[in-house]
Amino acid sequence: MRRSYMIVCAVLLFSISGCATVQGFFKSEITVDQAIIYKNRMDKMSNPAQRQLMKKELDKKIVVVPRAKVVNIIESMNVDYKFAVVVRVETDKGPVDLYLYSNNIKLIASLQTDSSEISAKGDFSKFFQLLDDSYIKIELVKASINKL
Repeated sequence: MRRSYMIVCAVLLFSISGCATVQGFFKSEITVDQAIIYKNRMDKMSNPAQRQLMKKELDKKIVVVPRAKVVNIIESMNVDYKFAVVVRVETDKGPVDLYLYSNNIKLIASLQTDSSEISAKGDFSKFFQLLDDSYIKIELVKASINKL
């Protein structure tokens, strides 16, 4: 009887908590530096199928940003979100810009460009580059942002 009660409670807990939370529970965390290592490996691959496999592996990761300064808050380029918080992290390779997509509009509204510091975690989405001074840009979705 007690065992069946525990199973019912576990099923209810998972159904209430939502799919995103459950998926995040099974994803491993990496740092920005580790994400750059993946990027460098992908750039050296000549086989696009190998790059795709590495991208799928990265899709199963949560990138952790322990401390970063807010550089900008922009309207989203991602159709699933309204705004993005742009932060810059210094790495061995140079500055890396992270585009953090979150639906927490109240928190995003409370942030100040060039003065707010945050910590964040988000699901890896993609690497991209623009013509500016950053080494690389990383897009993180489903970001959990905490004001420091």
